[in-house]
Amino acid sequence: MVRDWLAKIETNVGTIVIEFFPDTAPRHVLNFVALVRRGHYAGGRFYRVIPGFMMQGGRPEEAGKPAPVAAEFNDRKHVAGTVAMARGDAPDSATSEFFICFAPAPHLDRSYTVFGNVVEGMDVVQKVEQVKTDHSPCGKCRQNLPPRATQHCGSHHDDRPADDIHIKSITLSVRKRGN
Repeated sequence: MVRDWLAKIETNVGTIVIEFFPDTAPRHVLNFVALVRRGHYAGGRFYRVIPGFMMQGGRPEEAGKPAPVAAEFNDRKHVAGTVAMARGDAPDSATSEFFICFAPAPHLDRSYTVFGNVVEGMDVVQKVEQVKTDHSPCGKCRQNLPPRATQHCGSHHDDRPADDIHIKSITLSVRKRGN
């Protein structure tokens, strides 16, 4: 059964609360809730920040990624505060990485599953949008490259926050509705 969940994301920058859309993306909501309950996101981070577009989070370097979730593309728009699942090139390749839009991104509509929206903490989202990013290699590149190497995997390194934005915890609650 899909409940009316809220997720409270505690970061070192502040708190973000998201509501979910189980009516249009039930499998993605259940997947995210299950990952939170398993502690999957604990110790994760927002590792990709593109001003004017989005911030992406999760645990990208963790071995043993969760199973993919079939796409649930829907009519919800990618606007400021939208929460959607990141994926690879294949539509059904979303696992656990998610992103929060800073601004409208209509080119993503009906191509990425929107499963939630920020209901508190847009000031924190806007603060993240302003962080400095750098061009340093990711952990995977640092492990696999010989010393003094000048090339690396080239994967989003210019989008990495210079200072880590840690996901301290994500807690779930059920939204209380009035009578």
